[in-house]
Amino acid sequence: MVMSIGLKNNGDPFTITAIYDKWTMDTTLAKSYLSGTLYVNGQAIHQEVFQDYSQGIQFELAMGNCTVKPLPFSFTSIGRKLCLPPSSKLMTSYYGSASETLDFDMYLIPIHGGQMTMSLTPKGCTPISESISTEEGVFNFGFMGLTSGITDPSVFEMPESCNYLQGTVKKRDVGQSPFIPSI
Repeated sequence: MVMSIGLKNNGDPFTITAIYDKWTMDTTLAKSYLSGTLYVNGQAIHQEVFQDYSQGIQFELAMGNCTVKPLPFSFTSIGRKLCLPPSSKLMTSYYGSASETLDFDMYLIPIHGGQMTMSLTPKGCTPISESISTEEGVFNFGFMGLTSGITDPSVFEMPESCNYLQGTVKKRDVGQSPFIPSI
């Protein structure tokens, strides 16, 4: 997954590019894990993100520090799959041209301080793209090379530096960590 962010810091341009080389989501366990490198104004920072949808919280591990914050919305299950928040509204479905088709549904999702659009496959709720627009900036995500099945379930195990934060939804900043939106 690739994410690009354009922000303003005291009126000056500020860029973050993230390349997540590992993204794992288990819709039955209602958990996801991201691992990758953030480039904050050119400086590389390794980051891991643990999301627990049943508790509605996200843990972010960067520069040896862990922060926790609530997810921006709850998710609903479709069948046994965790998919979209209840506030989602289908905007459009696109099926391509006669020679090449790609079925996907695009949803509009209101979030605190902005809005999000998410394109998913209609049958399996597999993400294709996501765009978040807030007062802080515009965030774009592209999902590529996805496979089904969890090959390493240990990715959902929290690292020691985050264990003491489990069970809380109160944000605790324990060090400088770049802003990363909840997905």
